[in-house]
Parts: sequence; C-alpha cells; structure tokens
Amino acid sequence: MKLENAAIQVKKISKLLEIYQSNIKNNNRPIWEFYTDGSLKTIDNTKKMAIGWILVNTNNSNSIEVEFSAVNFGWPSSTKAEVLAILSTILVVPPHSKMKIYTDSKNAIQQFEQYKKELSVRRQLKINNQISWNTITYLLVKYNIDLELIKVKAHSNN
Repeated sequence: MKLENAAIQVKKISKLLEIYQSNIKNNNRPIWEFYTDGSLKTIDNTKKMAIGWILVNTNNSNSIEVEFSAVNFGWPSSTKAEVLAILSTILVVPPHSKMKIYTDSKNAIQQFEQYKKELSVRRQLKINNQISWNTITYLLVKYNIDLELIKVKAHSNN
C-alpha cells in the first residue's frame, strides 16, 4: 500500500511540474486566477482529505484551462486541505506573477491574513497550519508573487 501511495505522489508532483513548465512557456498573462477547494469527508469511519483547483482563462469567458486534484495525508482538517490547495497553486505560477485565488474557506483567508500581520515568530508558531503558511509566505517573497485571496460562496453536495 505504501508503494502505491508513493507512486501516486510522484505522479501528482510530476503533474504540478508539467503545469509549471507549461505556465512558464505561456507567461504572457497579467493575472493568474484559480478556484480552489479542499474537502474532508468520513468514508468507512476514516477521515479522507482531498484538494483541487482549476486555473481559468479570463480572456476566454473564464473557461477552464488546467485542473488539478490530489489526496491529502496527515492530520485531518478541512482548512488544512484548503491551505494545501492554495499552496499547490503557488507552485505552478511563474515568478513575478499576480494571482487571485477564489476560495470558499473564510478560515483559510483569516489564517493567512493573521499570519502575514503577525511579526512575532513565537505567535506565528501558534497559528494553525503554520508550516504551510510559512512555506506560502516564503514562496511569495522569494518569487515576488502578489497573492489575493477572495472569498466565494461555498458549494453544496458536489
């Protein structure tokens, strides 16, 4: 089972790399717009997490340009799944990009804003999903990426 999980992880990492390489070649857009979603469900008494996002082409009636989804391991949290979806979008945009990410997670947006404002490392360590937020802010600064998180209405039963 562990070997199967490792193979799946390698496929998902390869997919993210493929998307990034394609985006580098087509780096003529002023803004990258994504819709992200994370989910947490109980299936057979086991909590399962998944992440997903789409990149939309704003020049073509918001048509879907790229889709990505993956399963998520570790401690179960719907906000963690949302945060990892956000992180995975940042991994596929070129440096010096402007991004808009539409998410239905008010909690993820609030955590991000809190993490950015907090100057004390000790207090940052107490914020939920701190490791992911630290990685996100590191990538944003290192690659000069401008990120705006926008709250959208949550979907239901899909």
